[in-house]
Amino acid sequence: MTSTRFLAVAAAFVLVFGLIGCGSDDDSNNNLPNPTATAVPNTPVPPTAEATATESVPSPTSTFIPTATPVTTASAIFRGALPQTNGRFSFQATIGIAGAEAECDVQFAGSHACTVQELQAAAAAGELSGAQDIDGNDISEFWAIDPSRPAVDQCEVSVPWDYATAHTGQFADAVALDASAGTLGALREDTICATQKWVGCCM
Repeated sequence: MTSTRFLAVAAAFVLVFGLIGCGSDDDSNNNLPNPTATAVPNTPVPPTAEATATESVPSPTSTFIPTATPVTTASAIFRGALPQTNGRFSFQATIGIAGAEAECDVQFAGSHACTVQELQAAAAAGELSGAQDIDGNDISEFWAIDPSRPAVDQCEVSVPWDYATAHTGQFADAVALDASAGTLGALREDTICATQKWVGCCM
């Protein structure tokens, strides 16, 4: 009877201490520190090749292109010619050389009716090759305007180049043009004022 009671007490003792031990284990687990999150430093992300290529392309810039300026040769003499006329020049509602001067200035600003000397200089400079009047007609002969010549050789009755017939003894000088070669022929005197020729415009 005594042995049985001893075993029962021992078993109870083991059971009590076993429970205590389990409780201690739980407490020890509860006392463990909670894991904390470790801060991870931000690492810069390298730019992609596409972004780098985009950033490295410079913005387009405008390029100034100067406009070409037409150049007028300083030695230019002949600028063109008025339509054919007889020895009575009638331009800009004015008879005579003054009317031709005014029309040249209108058609070729700053120009005047060419003298024969100016025509000869233009031919020497190669400016009469393929010469045409303002209507696109090829020129074959000019009136040879020369203030130093007598009035009877400049179709003049009252003012130079105001005469258009052939019965009063007024005549004119003229000079032929080889337009293909741009050369002038010899001066032709005693030309009838009723014929049709061109008046050149020169600077």
